[in-house]
Amino acid sequence: MKKNLTKEILIENIKDYLEQEKLSKERAMALLDELKLEAMEEFVQEGHFVLKKKNKIQKFDADKLYNSIANASDDAKRPMTRSDIDLLIDKVKKYMESSGKNLIHTNKIRDIVMETLKDYGFKTVAEHYEKF
Repeated sequence: MKKNLTKEILIENIKDYLEQEKLSKERAMALLDELKLEAMEEFVQEGHFVLKKKNKIQKFDADKLYNSIANASDDAKRPMTRSDIDLLIDKVKKYMESSGKNLIHTNKIRDIVMETLKDYGFKTVAEHYEKF
């Protein structure tokens, strides 16, 4: 990147591109999220990290994910065993490893968990997990 490229010039170029492509607001936001994620990956070191909703980056915490799923299970009155929840967490970890990316957005984790819960017959738990 050129040293004289200022933030204002970068923003102006992005605006011009979005207007030129005539993208819907939804598609423009999705594209900007993708760009943000790709740019942030350049700065993340080894390990797996999660991009939170307000652009905060945290180290992936399997215990936190476990607790979220367990709480959803309790709220749904559909008890899940430790091994049930561990299978879900393993699915998220495998995705992270196979994607080759160190940074994953919380929305992607949510999608994986929701899909897997439904696939394993925990539809009610998935509905409660979505609320977390």
